[in-house]
Order: sequence, then structure tokens, then C-alpha cells
Amino acid sequence: MKDRWCEDQRKNLIEFGQRGYDSTLGGFGRLQSDGKVDRERGLETWVNCRAVYCFALDVLAGNDDSMEFVEIGAECLIGLLRDVENGGWFTGVSASGEPHTQGRKEAYTHAFVLLAASSLLAVGSSRAQDLFDSINDVLSRHFWQDQEQATLESWDRTWTTPENYRGANSNMHLTEACLAAFDVTRDMIWLHRADGITSRIVGTYAQSTGWRIPEHFKETWEVDFEYNADFPNHPFRPYGSTPGHGFEWARLVIQLSRSLRSQGIGHREWHLSAAEDLFRKAVSDGWMRDGAPGFAYTVGFDGKVLNSSHLSWVACEALSAAIVLDQEFPGSCYAEWVVRLQKYAASYLVDPRFGGWYTELDSLNNPSSLIWGDKPDFYHPFQAVLLPRVVVGPSLLGSLLNTEDEL
Repeated sequence: MKDRWCEDQRKNLIEFGQRGYDSTLGGFGRLQSDGKVDRERGLETWVNCRAVYCFALDVLAGNDDSMEFVEIGAECLIGLLRDVENGGWFTGVSASGEPHTQGRKEAYTHAFVLLAASSLLAVGSSRAQDLFDSINDVLSRHFWQDQEQATLESWDRTWTTPENYRGANSNMHLTEACLAAFDVTRDMIWLHRADGITSRIVGTYAQSTGWRIPEHFKETWEVDFEYNADFPNHPFRPYGSTPGHGFEWARLVIQLSRSLRSQGIGHREWHLSAAEDLFRKAVSDGWMRDGAPGFAYTVGFDGKVLNSSHLSWVACEALSAAIVLDQEFPGSCYAEWVVRLQKYAASYLVDPRFGGWYTELDSLNNPSSLIWGDKPDFYHPFQAVLLPRVVVGPSLLGSLLNTEDEL
């Protein structure tokens, strides 16, 4: 029954994701709650990168029809969304092809370009090497800081002035992308970068704050506990700590540990216990805080709920973390969490009317739009329904690439 549900959701999510392609835009637009493209937003780079990644995962899972959509996304990233004049990638372009006027060159965006480029390598796209070489150059030249073992956050469009801010979110997604890049290239530089970021964000900061992830930092890497106190509903940089990122980091720490072990390096002694501590803290901070199933979006560093909305990506990352932790610690409580969270997703997150999964629910699990009023992509749930197929290594990409199983 579990496998059948995952397969049904794979089909549901892929069919929903295909609706994002808009030939007049030339790529994948952001989907509204009814599954129609919001053309007024034009094209966003992170949305297209996630589409490439998910369709590539589907190809690796044995569904060759998704290759068409992989190549559509590749052409969009290499063409429309790339800043040919200054290098790097725009945050997005309008329906007429003009760069978003307020857009900066963001580490978050470029981390997803690296993930997309790694995906193209994994499925053998003809555009893979061009994209991978370009993003490698941009990250090395403008973002990666050897002294900090982390990335700068953003630049102006001409790479003149960096932002005086450091963020855990962008570094987390760069960690994910570095593990994927290592998995498909076996170039150790990517593994070392993932290790460096994780040691900083998890080994130093999360451990010192009782396993709640500090999200925001000053340029000196001093935690900024009051950052965005006036914007608690920010979709990317919310005030406080985000239990969903605790789950995401728990999964990534396990994947990093396995990667290091696979190279004979040996994981850090704190990796496995840290992953479990992160998961436990995120559960205690987030789960059923208002009495209904689901995870609160944000909490303060005193544990009080700041935003009780139930975002689907948080539940998806909890499910993904539980799957990976259950693989690492068989016979523990994580199998129960896998069952519980799959039932939660089936009961509340799957949209039976318009397809895909709801992005946001209120604290009682009714569809809501306080933070997200749309369904921009299907990246988080798609990973959660594919992860049970494999024993995940550095990345889901590589794990699917190296298995002969098919859906």
C-alpha cells in the first residue's frame, strides 16, 4: 500500500509539474493554486531549476518521457535566465524577457543552478557540461569563501557590492547541491564544501542553540536573532527558527556522513547524533503545537510558536528525514514517523481537485495563503515520494542513477 501510494503521488506530481511549462514564456512558470501558470511573474530561476531536478529524478526512476521536460528547462537556464553580459543568473525574467528589476545575484538561486546542472549530468543531457562549467566558475569566483567555508549571500547584478548578510538557507541548499555535484562528478571539492558548510551551520551554531537552526547572521557570522522581526511571514527569511530546516539538515547530515564514509574519510563523530538531535528538536518544536497534526512554520529560540501555519514543505522534509534516518537506524522510531507523515500527507496535503499538493495550510489544516498563495513547484513532495525507493547516498540523483529498480 505504501509503495502504491508513492507511485500514485509520483504520477500526480509529475502531471502537475508538467503544467508549469508555458511555451510562450519559454520555460516553467510559477503555478497558481489551481494549477495554471501565473504569467505575470514571468520565469523564475529557482522554479526552473527545481523543475529540471524533479524531471531528471523521474527519468532516473525509469520514466523516459520526462526527458523532454528536462531539456526544456536546460534550454531556459542556458538561454533566457542567464546573464550573458555580467555572468551568473538572474533571479528571473518578465514575460517579455526583461530581467526582474529588483533582482540580485543570489546564492540561493545559484545553488539551485548547480543542482540543475548536476541533474543534467546525471541524465546525460547535451547541455549539461556547458551549464555545469559555467555555474562552477560563478560559484568559485563570486560566492564561495574559503576562509568562511560558506557562501556569500548575494551581489548586485554587476558583482560590485555583496550583501552584508549571511544566511543558513542559502548555505543549506548549496550543501544539497554540492552533495549532488559530488555524486555525479566524484570531484572532492564539492564534498569538502558540503562538509565545511555543515560544520559551520550545524556543528557550530545549531549545537550551541539547542539544535534549533539559527537562520540569520551578520557578515561577521554573529547570529542576528532579531532579523526580520517585523516580517514573521517571510517565505524565505522568516523571523526565528524554522523546524523544517532542522529536518532538512538532519537528512543532509546523514547524506554527508555516508559520503565521507564512502571515500574512506570517516564522518565527524558528532554527525549521527546531531542528525537525531535535529530531528527530535524539530518534532518537539513543531508537531501538533495547536492540537492538530502538522508542523508550525517558525518558533522562537525560547520554543514559543511564532507562526503556526502548516507548510507542506516542512512536512515533506520531516518525511524525507524520517526515511533517511530509518535507513541509518533501522528498528528505531523513525519508521513510525514515516507511516505517520505519509498518512498526514495523504489526508491533508494532496489536492484532490486541482492536483499537486497544497503549499500551505492553516493550523487546523485548512488550505491557506498567509505566506504562499500558490503552488510554485513540486520539489519537496517529489523527493519524499521517491526516497523510499533507494538507500540514499550523497544525493537522490546518484542513488537513483546507481539502482536498476524502476517504478
